[in-house]
Amino acid sequence: MKSKRVEDVGPSGVLLVDKPIGLTSHDVVQRVRRVLNTRSVGHAGTLDPLASGLLVLLVGEGTKLSDYLLTGDKSYVFDVQLGLETTTFDMEGEVVKKTTVSANDIEKFRQKVEEFKGELDLKVPAYSAVKVNGKKLYELARAGQHTPDVVKRMIFKDVSFEEVEGQSGLIRVTLTCSKGSFVRSWAHEIGQAVGTGAAVVALRRVGSFPFEIGSTVKLADFESMKLQDGPQVLENGWIPLGRALPHWPQIRIRTDWIKRLRNGQIPFAVVPEIRDLIDRHFQSRMDIGVRMVEEDTGALVSIIQKGPKGGFQIKRVFNSSRTLTAPQVLN
Repeated sequence: MKSKRVEDVGPSGVLLVDKPIGLTSHDVVQRVRRVLNTRSVGHAGTLDPLASGLLVLLVGEGTKLSDYLLTGDKSYVFDVQLGLETTTFDMEGEVVKKTTVSANDIEKFRQKVEEFKGELDLKVPAYSAVKVNGKKLYELARAGQHTPDVVKRMIFKDVSFEEVEGQSGLIRVTLTCSKGSFVRSWAHEIGQAVGTGAAVVALRRVGSFPFEIGSTVKLADFESMKLQDGPQVLENGWIPLGRALPHWPQIRIRTDWIKRLRNGQIPFAVVPEIRDLIDRHFQSRMDIGVRMVEEDTGALVSIIQKGPKGGFQIKRVFNSSRTLTAPQVLN
């Protein structure tokens, strides 16, 4: 009989990491894999190397949640330097132009912000991972090849800003945007509208719905932990599967129904409750569903969603109930 590999019996859940500047998202994934001794780790939305902040990692059975966590809005705090244009719309590229910023330019920025809220069709940065004919734009740009203009619809909301004291033309912006939006594009375009140009000089992700930066663990702290059996789950950054979709309603099920659900069968006794939740709360929405969790442990057993032709169906089943336990910091 073939023995199970380590990754087959490893922990399952969502790990919220505060990514430091200088690492790619893949770098963080690799380092977490080493700590957990499993290859079953992915992420739900990349962060550029020059950005810091919330990186949502999916571990073990948690990778099955990718479709539900990738689509959430993202929130950022970032610094925009007026009077500066670069090839990448941030500090990674070459400087194209520098101009002096006046008090009138700052006032114009304040006025223009109102025009840059809501749905916008903006040009994607040439140095980005967006693909055209199978090639990433940054691959074309770095090879000195022509990069076609790609325009994408992006949504920006909850925009606020303030001048950074003592720094001419430096503005700190806080906003929330839709999945796949580029704050670099937002800054570049508003800079063009003001007439000074603009580039992002610092970027930090503080939210990826439904998670926030305050729930993260710093990567260095996580790497210093010795994970061992204990009475409590990891406090900082670790989200058990049963709590990974807190904005979804849940139904607690009896332990003797678990096997049936994992085999794709919905117990008749819970059908009325599922139907009521879906019909009353979700209507035509296909991106949200019901969590079926074990009544004693709260472990996630399955996800049920509205079917394409009406009714509802099991979309995912989860076979692991193992969790990470309390950390012990090594001396």
